Amino acid sequence: MNGKHKLIIAQAFLFSMMGGLIGSGANAQAQSPSSSGQGVVSAAPDPAQDFQDVSPDSTFFSFIRNLYYSGVVSGYPCGGPGEPCGPGNLPYYRPGAVVTRGQMAKFADNVRKKPGIFIDTSVDAQPFYVRTSVPNGRGVQGDSILGNGVHGVSSGGTASGVYGENVAGGFGVAGRSNGAGSAIYGDNTNASGFAGYFNGNVRVQGTLSKGAGSFEIDDPIDPANKYLYHSFVESPDMMNIYNGNVVLDAKGAATVQMPDWFEALNMEFRYQLTAMGAPGPNLYVAKEIENNRFGIAGGSPNSKVSWQVTGIRHDPYAEQNRIPVEKVKTGDDAGKYLYPEVYNQPDSARIGSTAK
Repeated sequence: MNGKHKLIIAQAFLFSMMGGLIGSGANAQAQSPSSSGQGVVSAAPDPAQDFQDVSPDSTFFSFIRNLYYSGVVSGYPCGGPGEPCGPGNLPYYRPGAVVTRGQMAKFADNVRKKPGIFIDTSVDAQPFYVRTSVPNGRGVQGDSILGNGVHGVSSGGTASGVYGENVAGGFGVAGRSNGAGSAIYGDNTNASGFAGYFNGNVRVQGTLSKGAGSFEIDDPIDPANKYLYHSFVESPDMMNIYNGNVVLDAKGAATVQMPDWFEALNMEFRYQLTAMGAPGPNLYVAKEIENNRFGIAGGSPNSKVSWQVTGIRHDPYAEQNRIPVEKVKTGDDAGKYLYPEVYNQPDSARIGSTAK
């Protein structure tokens, strides 16, 4: 039995349960509902009554109405034997009649052709539950050719349109892209909100590109009322910065020892020396970095020197993933902007503005 047949059976089973709620004697023509048995109902339900023989105080009124306006069942035109037309010429539902196997097949087919499953409940907080214990199985899978495979909407201030939770070692929510698109896309249209919010550590295995960056912490001198920000230090190179202080010996010299991995990670070193506490007009780098150390000389005896060394990464990952300083926009990005507002351009000129 393939997945399609399983889905049809599952939908038929759902409908049979609904039929059980309505009653085994529920009767309706298995066709698009109408007030006359002919046209499709498209207007909002009349709050008073839909069928001549199903009053609003009937136990089954809401169930029948839901199926009627979802296009699963319809009624019989008034005017037949024992079914006179009343005000509004409402059709008859015949709730006490018997449903044949043929009519049940038509009911199930109508349900199967619906564009989706709609469940509305104000009692059960979990109206739809799916579980699989198969390795790499899917509790819910959505596929779409042009639209969204899965779309979730929430109007709750603390709820989520789509929520994922993992209680083992996997992922609460995972995304994968096999083309030129994005595995996960976040779009925020409210200036006070965030396209992405992470409460915890974040790990990126790849290159992180951004318009700007900073740290954000509680201001140490007024933590309850202020934030404190510092911007990242940027460079066109994959540069690392190291600094420290060293005390010179009686000859005005010193050796600065760097970590064991220093030369394996860095190349193309640049140096800065600043004398502290005493003049150092003759201060210089006596020996450049070799065996993860460099030498300072020419300073005042027993004085302090502040030093800074920068290096360009040349580890295997950096060598194969150099960040280009300038790049020509191509494809859909050409002629568009990352930040159109700062160039007085409309939002439609934003790169990725068509993503959904």
